[in-house]
Amino acid sequence: MADQRKGVKVIKIDEFTIQSTFINWARKQDFILLCFAVPNGFKSSSRHAMMMKREGLLPGVPDVFCLLKNGKWAIIEFKTETGVVGPHQAVVIKKLQEGKQAVRVCRSTREAVLFVNEMKGAKDE
Repeated sequence: MADQRKGVKVIKIDEFTIQSTFINWARKQDFILLCFAVPNGFKSSSRHAMMMKREGLLPGVPDVFCLLKNGKWAIIEFKTETGVVGPHQAVVIKKLQEGKQAVRVCRSTREAVLFVNEMKGAKDE
């Protein structure tokens, strides 16, 4: 997970680590009422995937939804430093934003924490 660049060790952090570290932090915050992940990125059999789609699974839904005590949602799509938002994700993010929801692509746990703290102080429009 690390490579060498001009004698400096660069550690690449994967999406799982970024997201799970954030979830661990979020579940300890008293201003977050609910924080959950959407299991869109798992691999399953084609039969199971078809059943999940029938039940409402939607490709492209962001990774994490946090409901704050102020009634705001902080919706996060986690990516690595080099990760790219896919076409389905772009469509879903745009629709959520059209619905006046705060959605952010976060590339680190720190970035996600800053976003949620920003939303904690958000006022109604």
